[in-house]
Amino acid sequence: RDGATRAALLGDLGRIATDTAQPAFRNALEAQAPAERDAACRGLGAVGLRGRSVDAALLRLVATRAAEDAAPEVRLVCTYALSRLPPPASSAETMAAVVA
Repeated sequence: RDGATRAALLGDLGRIATDTAQPAFRNALEAQAPAERDAACRGLGAVGLRGRSVDAALLRLVATRAAEDAAPEVRLVCTYALSRLPPPASSAETMAAVVA
């Protein structure tokens, strides 16, 4: 599939907000194309708006993209996603995500 199709599908996954979508978001955050990383963070922001959380490893990956991605638009939308996603369920996971 092309990048635009993958981006649209990531947005749909965010609106569905199921845990089974987390691997797709993780893969997209590691993609070469900035548009896919952008779409992953937009989808994750939608997950957060639905009151759903993600695992600590995925949250850490979003935080890394927000701080270090080469594309400014990806950094911006990952920051947005972080502001919408609730912390992981356990406080130990939360601390691990913050300090890693």
